[in-house]
Amino acid sequence: MEGAFSCGRDMAKRIYPFLPRFIFTDSYDSLSRIKRIKEPKLFLHSRQDEIVPIILAQKLFGAAVNPKYFVELKGGHNNLFWDSADKYLSAIEDFIKLKLRA
Repeated sequence: MEGAFSCGRDMAKRIYPFLPRFIFTDSYDSLSRIKRIKEPKLFLHSRQDEIVPIILAQKLFGAAVNPKYFVELKGGHNNLFWDSADKYLSAIEDFIKLKLRA
């Protein structure tokens, strides 16, 4: 998962902090769904992400069951791959190798 966030309500609160949380529906509730995914999960995120704060990715990662891997990269939301290409590709390659060994 790249640039993933915990749930729509968390994102809405970030974008519209002045509005009460209860008015937002949560169609994008990855937080409740991630617990059911037993397959290995790879999270790729950056502290410089100007759209999705890393804390929301960390929240989702924390709720996920093992096996799970978190790789912190550098770059903005839309240029993460270009700014961290070597580490990005290496993380995916290592993840695939782990899956093939299983």
